[in-house]
Amino acid sequence: MKAEHLSNDARVRALYGVASALESQHAASCTACRAELAEMEQRRAGAAALGELPESFWRRQRAAALAQQPQPATRLRWAVSLAAVVALAALLIQQRPEPSAYNAADDQLLREVSLLVNRFEPRALAPATLLLPEEIKEVLRP
Repeated sequence: MKAEHLSNDARVRALYGVASALESQHAASCTACRAELAEMEQRRAGAAALGELPESFWRRQRAAALAQQPQPATRLRWAVSLAAVVALAALLIQQRPEPSAYNAADDQLLREVSLLVNRFEPRALAPATLLLPEEIKEVLRP
């Protein structure tokens, strides 16, 4: 501790007489730390000389401290929002369909494309085949 000065916490402990032996030894041997402790002792004595503070002072102090803290509703709102985002993400991940090797819709599409490519009638006559009865259409299909 000789190379470094006491931290604020160590000075407060020394001021109230609860510092470790090493901290007390440094405070006794270091002039800068002794001066800082003397100034802290003067401030403490000045505060003690003020006596009891009025209730209005403590009300203002409480109001100022509460104004600096985030409101519980804000924290709750953040927590609910975060939970909703996590739930939505989990739902989206869970509902992703598994890729399958066989898909009936793909098979149907392949058959329809094959029929269109392998037609016997010319393309110009394709609309006319819509007018034919189903029995004749069955005969014309390959």
